[in-house]
Amino acid sequence: MTTGLDGPAVSPFLVVTWALAVTLAGISLGGGLARAARSLLRDPCRPGWRAVISSAACAAVAATVGATTLLPAWDVVWLGSIAVATAAVAALQPRRVQLLALALGAILSLGVCELVARLGRGFSPYLRAPAVALREDAYALEFYCELVDDKPREVAPPVAAGWRRQAEAGEGPLVVHMGDSMLVSRPTGGFVSQLAQQLASTRQVNAGTFGTSADFVARVIPTWIQPLSPDVVVYYPFAGNDLVDLTVGRFCFGAGPVSCPADGGLRELPPRPDERIPFSLRLTRGATPTAIRLLARWSAAASLADEGLRRAANRLLPNTPALCEAYSPGTSPDAVRVHHYEEASALLRDRVYAMGSELLVVVLPYRTDLERVVDGGELRGRDTSQQLIEVWRSLGVETVDAWPWFEDALRTRPEHFWLHQGSGYADFHLGEEGDAMVARHMSPILAAWLDRRLDAEHANGPAAP
Repeated sequence: MTTGLDGPAVSPFLVVTWALAVTLAGISLGGGLARAARSLLRDPCRPGWRAVISSAACAAVAATVGATTLLPAWDVVWLGSIAVATAAVAALQPRRVQLLALALGAILSLGVCELVARLGRGFSPYLRAPAVALREDAYALEFYCELVDDKPREVAPPVAAGWRRQAEAGEGPLVVHMGDSMLVSRPTGGFVSQLAQQLASTRQVNAGTFGTSADFVARVIPTWIQPLSPDVVVYYPFAGNDLVDLTVGRFCFGAGPVSCPADGGLRELPPRPDERIPFSLRLTRGATPTAIRLLARWSAAASLADEGLRRAANRLLPNTPALCEAYSPGTSPDAVRVHHYEEASALLRDRVYAMGSELLVVVLPYRTDLERVVDGGELRGRDTSQQLIEVWRSLGVETVDAWPWFEDALRTRPEHFWLHQGSGYADFHLGEEGDAMVARHMSPILAAWLDRRLDAEHANGPAAP
């Protein structure tokens, strides 16, 4: 089993099978449409039995594609493109020699594209794990629904069960690290794993969850984190998308957000597991076609196509924020998000303190902002990470600005600081050197916090938040 940034764990064999199935379905659909069209054009009143069967099969496939209950959004686009190309070729009714010439020409064209892509930009493969979610777009991460649904559970969801196993794996003070994919993009070699080795007399739990913000983190604390009885909770807001993620429909909440500000607090919205995320949003946020992502592991042209599709979707498709009802249409989106984030952060803080734990916040900067300063020579200015720092410090929470760590490290031009560095894909997740840098800075900070906690316990009083 493998895990990737774009979905739950799925076997590579299943991914290959799925990519082939979607491609063959597109070929069958296009060929069936062409056959049906030819038969109807010859005799509209008496179509042949083959045309009837082809039309019925096409209608069944089209209905499945239209409902997209089984297909991720980008695979629908892939299937449709293959169907159109197949129908166009079939409409020409080429002979075998002509069909062979078309196939050889297509292969040669792809070979030229690959050569040009490698010569033009070089190639270090973007090794995206071959994962795909077959019922919903991978970015929806359905398995997180189990963390927030209202059903009573005798057995913890797999994600929460994993957190408990980590907490029970040793002895000593317990530190729970919470955040988004910045914590779990390298689950076996990330900075939390390194902290567990460096602080051997402690227990370190990586409770990161892909694509989440402060409201989702606050939501899982009472049910799944409080039973662990952590001494310290470290929360890592990410300046790349934590504000935006508050207003994006995702997970099992359909097209709406996870929460909304209300009456000077935060109203946590009920899950809606059966409501589909809008198709345009799934294209904007979802993974590119499975076949292209699979080929991008070895092909420079496919890697370039994968990156181009993502950029085109973000530029061309509507991506309207799922704003809460309390805001008027004229309200500034930035003001909406900051206020929403303030309320979500306050709830997170209160829930951590309510279970008797200490809270430390470490704000992680965004790669684009860093490169603008390090490579572009600009001044830092008031970037998103500073906005997040202001929010947390206004709530009275000790907050660490990790920007200086990142800037100093990037000025040494490390080769493996970011995940997939040098692949042509500007991934903002940490690579081997980036994780080592964060662990190196966090280790003495956590040691001091745990010493303070221990001193407070010896004095028979809780540590001051």
